[in-house]
Amino acid sequence: MDTLPFQLFMLSDDKISDKKHLFELVRSGFFFCTRGHITVTDGRQTCHLCRGHLYIRQPFTPFVVLECDDGTDGFVMSSSLDYILPIVSKVLSVEGILYIRANPCVYLPDRQCTHVEQTITILYERINAAFQTEKLPALRQELYWEILKSSCQALCYEILYIYFGQMAIHALPQGKKETIFQNFVMALYRYYKQERNVAFYASLQHLSERYFSSVIKEQSGNSASFWIIQLVITEAKRLLETSSMSIKEIAFHLHFPTQSFFGKYFKHYTGVSPQAYRRQMSEKA
Repeated sequence: MDTLPFQLFMLSDDKISDKKHLFELVRSGFFFCTRGHITVTDGRQTCHLCRGHLYIRQPFTPFVVLECDDGTDGFVMSSSLDYILPIVSKVLSVEGILYIRANPCVYLPDRQCTHVEQTITILYERINAAFQTEKLPALRQELYWEILKSSCQALCYEILYIYFGQMAIHALPQGKKETIFQNFVMALYRYYKQERNVAFYASLQHLSERYFSSVIKEQSGNSASFWIIQLVITEAKRLLETSSMSIKEIAFHLHFPTQSFFGKYFKHYTGVSPQAYRRQMSEKA
């Protein structure tokens, strides 16, 4: 069976209480509250969400649950940057992306709230039904999967359409430091497999490494090297968990000079070797 480039799942209060971080650092998506009250923070601002609140979360921005009432429910859509970035880049400028980062939460009126909830529910049910398509001919399976991908893309545009219909678009920020950070995020996802040196990313914006590093730290709460390492390790873990690639092939894929160098790098930041990590995940599965 094919795999989807995004995840969509329902989240109830018991799951929220068990998982304070609802998104991986390198993924983006949204949280749509359908019932109850939940308080979240991105480290810069705190938002109190209830039914009708839509929270758009960008990569490299924390999404931490501070408090959650009993009976809170919602939907979480999470996707990798390589899936969501082409979608967003078609319609949003850097300023638009920065505006969402500065204003991640919007409240939807009852009519729009009901529409969004129905749209998400239909997609959610179709994703669950996808596991029953294994008995279908290969062509129909492939067509069904393409329907799901297209439906998610349409949902993303719908979310953006509603978001900017509720927000004062004229107030888009033009801050230099925000632009530097956003450009770093885009460049990082484009080059992280080849480039793990902070100086490289600073040079793309014609900035000194020292100033560039200070801006990234100020804007995100973590250093540029931290984000580079996080993305490399996250991708390595994904390949170890979900692919049939050998350790050597993964090292080559991530542009490490040798398998041994990749193994030392991975173990330094995770505490286990790639082989041990793959074995642990296999046993856990």
